[in-house]
Amino acid sequence: RARVIAAHRRDVERDIARGGPIDRELAALTRRVLGGERIALACWCKMKRAPRECHGDLYVEEIERRVASGFDARTTE
Repeated sequence: RARVIAAHRRDVERDIARGGPIDRELAALTRRVLGGERIALACWCKMKRAPRECHGDLYVEEIERRVASGFDARTTE
């Protein structure tokens, strides 16, 4: 599990660095959060046995990082 999540993290980081589709979706989710919407992300592996590390945690961490860093919703479509 840890190895797969680490590999997924590298893939996500590469996608963010190049402004790929994951980056664009994370930007869209961040804009929604900044607009006051409550977002619930869920994954079957997280729900199966909590608390359990999940690749989806990476998305939550990145959205939280963007919100905390003053993400400019106007800069990313």
